Amino acid sequence: MKTKKWSVKVIFDFTDVALVNSWLNYKVDTKQAGYTENQVLHLLDFTMQVAEALIRGSQELKRRERASVDASGHSEHHHRAAAAIPAPDVRCDQEGHWPDRK
Repeated sequence: MKTKKWSVKVIFDFTDVALVNSWLNYKVDTKQAGYTENQVLHLLDFTMQVAEALIRGSQELKRRERASVDASGHSEHHHRAAAAIPAPDVRCDQEGHWPDRK
């Protein structure tokens, strides 16, 4: 990204440093857990999964609505486009699955 503002450059540089440090911690953790070299994500794949998790993490899931039934008793089936399945670590992170307590 090309910018003339030095503050934007510094923020992106710090973000990159934090991401690489996280990837290095991930590599150490997977090595200690006994993963093979083929099972460990490369930096680009790790970066893409983090980006997807950040993008999808703030989206709230919509409740599915039931199909309405008309006077003749036939239901209207609305076919929705299939949504992309999030990465396994996002799907199984146990976040956003509990009701809000107020």
